[in-house]
Amino acid sequence: MKRLTLILLFLIALATEAVTAQPPCPPGAPHDPAKREQWFKEMRANKHEFLIRELDLAPAQQAEFFAIYDPMEDALVSLADTARKAEMSVAENPNPTDAELDRATNMLFELKGREYKIEKEAQAKLAKILTKRQLFKLKGAERKFVRALMKHGHSKKDKK
Repeated sequence: MKRLTLILLFLIALATEAVTAQPPCPPGAPHDPAKREQWFKEMRANKHEFLIRELDLAPAQQAEFFAIYDPMEDALVSLADTARKAEMSVAENPNPTDAELDRATNMLFELKGREYKIEKEAQAKLAKILTKRQLFKLKGAERKFVRALMKHGHSKKDKK
């Protein structure tokens, strides 16, 4: 789960960098909040389908699994967003106070511990739903999904 979290943070950082590097988009453009929300919904649906296949989730397992998995992912993304916002507010401030620097630094260093706690709680719940083999395969499936996304992104850039 740590690798997934790191990958998610990396993707969020890349997305943030890409958005800030581009000029403001007109309404209806890909960076439009409504389209962005739709993209996230589609991405989650794609990830659901991928995990169902990779873990060979039975129909009876699927609803219970995603009732635990999705809130875990939401919590991890929210945690990363909070840490990133604190980091950005200090980084963009030409003269941050020592207290601001300490707060942002502590938040960044505590991030992994908080992620671990969220993932460990989810693991305990998922262990009641998944077989031991499925639970073991989960981390690999998450990495495989991210690699597939990255490969797809690179192939789209190559076609341009």
